[in-house]
Amino acid sequence: MVWLLLATFWTMQVAANLFFKYGSTAPSRWVVGFVLGNVVGASSIFFMMKLYARLDPNLAMALAGGGSFLLIQLALAFIFGPQPTATQWAGIALVGVGMVIASLGGRPAAKGLPQPGQEAPSACGIGGPRIAELRGQQALLEPGAADQRRGE
Repeated sequence: MVWLLLATFWTMQVAANLFFKYGSTAPSRWVVGFVLGNVVGASSIFFMMKLYARLDPNLAMALAGGGSFLLIQLALAFIFGPQPTATQWAGIALVGVGMVIASLGGRPAAKGLPQPGQEAPSACGIGGPRIAELRGQQALLEPGAADQRRGE
């Protein structure tokens, strides 16, 4: 499933950048390129969020961002030219090497991250079981709660 999400994200990112480049080739194409590039590019974030849910976030970004960079470079060179210089090819290759290194050092699941089907913590760090605990403490502060605890 992860590879399908990556492939979809990469494809959409390449398409978005090709639309942007197409829109920059003539003033009459600018609006079309801008709109299509943004619609496809913004929609690809759905797949990035799915990757974040399934992978360590650092690995998800390394693979999604690095892969889209590599494929965009290849697509732009192939369709619009010119070909990258030897130094630029070396830089592109280093990004690929970085992706491989990042994936070799990846963790199956980062400590503290929810597994599929578990409730995710909130951005402020008090999600899941902590919310239930806080709700229980709040109930103790309500009028009459002390009487109920004493059995009155």
